[in-house]
Amino acid sequence: MATVAEPEQNALASTENVPDASPPTSAPRWHDLDALRAGAMLLGIVLHAMLAHVPTLRGIWPVTDAATSSSYEFFVAAIHGFRMPLFFMLSGFFTAMLWRRRGLKSLLWHRCKRILFPLMIGTVTVVPLVWAASIFSVSRQASQSSQSAGAETIWAAAAAGDIQQLELLTAEGDLNAQEPATGATALTMAAISDKPEAVRWLLDQGADVNARNRDGATAAHVAFLFGYDKVAQPLIEAGADLTLRDGNGSTPLDALGADWPTTQFIASMLTIEVEESEVAGGKKQISEFLADTNIEQPAPDPGAAIKGLVVALFYFPFFHHLWFLWFLIWLVSGFAIYAWISSAIATGGEPSKLRRLVNRAVMSPLRYLWLIPVTMVPALAMGLQVPNFGPDTSSGLLPLPQVLLYYAVFFGFGALYYDANDSQQRLGRGWPVALPVALLVALPLGYEFIFGTMGIREAILPESLYHVTAVLFQVLYAWLMTFGLIGIFRRFFSSENKTIRYLSDSAYWLYLIHLPLVIFVQAFTAPLPGPAWFKLLAVSLGVSLVLLVSYQLLVRYTFIGTLLNGKKTRQAIA
Repeated sequence: MATVAEPEQNALASTENVPDASPPTSAPRWHDLDALRAGAMLLGIVLHAMLAHVPTLRGIWPVTDAATSSSYEFFVAAIHGFRMPLFFMLSGFFTAMLWRRRGLKSLLWHRCKRILFPLMIGTVTVVPLVWAASIFSVSRQASQSSQSAGAETIWAAAAAGDIQQLELLTAEGDLNAQEPATGATALTMAAISDKPEAVRWLLDQGADVNARNRDGATAAHVAFLFGYDKVAQPLIEAGADLTLRDGNGSTPLDALGADWPTTQFIASMLTIEVEESEVAGGKKQISEFLADTNIEQPAPDPGAAIKGLVVALFYFPFFHHLWFLWFLIWLVSGFAIYAWISSAIATGGEPSKLRRLVNRAVMSPLRYLWLIPVTMVPALAMGLQVPNFGPDTSSGLLPLPQVLLYYAVFFGFGALYYDANDSQQRLGRGWPVALPVALLVALPLGYEFIFGTMGIREAILPESLYHVTAVLFQVLYAWLMTFGLIGIFRRFFSSENKTIRYLSDSAYWLYLIHLPLVIFVQAFTAPLPGPAWFKLLAVSLGVSLVLLVSYQLLVRYTFIGTLLNGKKTRQAIA
């Protein structure tokens, strides 16, 4: 049972004094759930440090370490599949707790202080640092690659425009083969890097001008999108098929007509630096060349600007890793409507039949029978364009509806769980079963039905059922891990521990500020020799220790700490 402590909670779970008509009352601090919420946030540091070691994220994550392994992709899936669902479930719990204890007005003011204000400040401080660290890391790795004998594959040589190295590697394999990590052909790698000489050389050696990448795109898609006119010309002359559609249904001609926000977004995903004037000038040159060759160009789309704006609002990573604060604002706003309606229809006295029914639905072991199908509804709309274990990422100015609804299910359950008054601590009691089933059954099967790494899915199901089956296991995994971790933390962390409490207090600061530092440090550790696990551990612990020191010296007893966690005072020395 959680022990009673002062009413203050940390960060997003805080119940310290807020403006209210009624005086504050003492309340228990949920040490187990508080520690679990902090653990979920700190695990994000490990997750982001791990991304540099995932080979399939080459060109997506700003840094690719010299030591990569596909096993880390599985570990990333294992963490990503439950971490944020668990976090939002706990956020819903603490939101309902604050509302019941303080009222709606105090809840909204508290969330403004702890969520809205940090998000506003972080968007103009931390997010630019993430961009700066990313650009620095990409530039540093590109410089090191060009200066070293790094073009050991045909794809790397094509990206570097190293004709001499290409000549040495030509006999080693298929010119049209896809690079294992990115799925791009050598011709596309040369196009992405704007290396026209390498493009011409590959075409002269017999590279297929219409060879597709893993995403269905061709080199022409890239050249037309970014206005690489000197790359586009030899592709057109070699007979590039401008009607071929990529995985999103777009042709190279569609890419040529893409607006600047769309172009900028895709460039950011590929960590390519582009200038609007240069892109526009290059596209003009391509259009003129197409006109000279009598190739029909698409008619101007009057709605292109609006479509591009919508794409940018949804997909441009405006908030980066701070997206969860933006989601919390949406979810708390929705909760406020629920709280207002609930208060308006409340009759007092004994809980209504509906309330008792809801409580039973939350606490019963049969809750999976309704939780899983409800959660699957938004989950089925995710992972369609880019297969992924766990929820899609949505860091744009407008949340992707399916992602917001997915997390809303967990947030809403957390709120209902608080009202269910689990005094007997039944939720999570089956953790010795839930965690092994999640990790040994739901996780590997969900992963298999997405990627087919073990060849099981082809043997037992038709392709049309892969996605729905994968979603079923992903959702089951998220809920089993959520309830299982609640149970194990309740078993071992119900009592107050000063060290764990300090880490819980600092976790919010560490997570808010960690990403630019992780990316910056990885730029220096990536080329170093050594096993991936050691560098992952070094980056995770090193960054965490630096930020813990900064928390103690610059945050805990300053206005920053007051903003994030509430005011703290130093203990007087006796």
